[in-house]
Amino acid sequence: MTFRRVPFDGPYCDHAALGFTPPHPAVMNWRARSIVTVCCSPLDREDAIFLNAAGYAVPLEPHPYELRHLLARAVSREYGFLEGLGQFALKPARVSGMASSGQLKRWIIYHLAQPNGYANDPAVWAAHVARELEEERRVIEAGHPALVELYNILHRRQLAEQTSEIALPWPAQAQPQAIEAPDLERNLREGLAARRDELAEHYRQEKAKDDAVAAWLRGDVGEPPLLALMQGAAW
Repeated sequence: MTFRRVPFDGPYCDHAALGFTPPHPAVMNWRARSIVTVCCSPLDREDAIFLNAAGYAVPLEPHPYELRHLLARAVSREYGFLEGLGQFALKPARVSGMASSGQLKRWIIYHLAQPNGYANDPAVWAAHVARELEEERRVIEAGHPALVELYNILHRRQLAEQTSEIALPWPAQAQPQAIEAPDLERNLREGLAARRDELAEHYRQEKAKDDAVAAWLRGDVGEPPLLALMQGAAW
């Protein structure tokens, strides 16, 4: 028996390179790019439907031999039908044909574990921001004693240099500016504000990306430019 060589590793291949992946508990997950459901038939390992957290079909190529590792992680299963919305889902006519011929009974729906909310949800993101800011506060407060110690060393050195100066026959160089003492409250205020802005920009970029992917999966991306031009010319 010969086996077809599959030119990629893992349970599936994301040809669009849009970052489709099952949810991970250690990161913030986005709804359109999170794979939470897989529909497939054990008799046709090259035909599987991957669904995101919104129920839309995702265009992924299943690995006929490695997909089983992902399916083994399912938390529940349903037998005898399939699901999927959007432009990459199976067409209703094909599903009806499978049902009338008895092929639909072979399909299994595998539900993977979902996270405790998605970054798209305002409450989930707000909780994430609160955790990140608290971690930033902890880092700033933990590093403050080292800043104070460094300031004291540099300040003593500067004082020693000033008291040991010798009069020279040429003009003296400009005195170095006094070293500013560390201010914990100021560092917290500036550090937390910078981290909050960074998180806001990250959310803006990721939310826009996820919204674009969701629209693409739904098929709501407008008509191709050439088709729009042809229709305009016809009018």
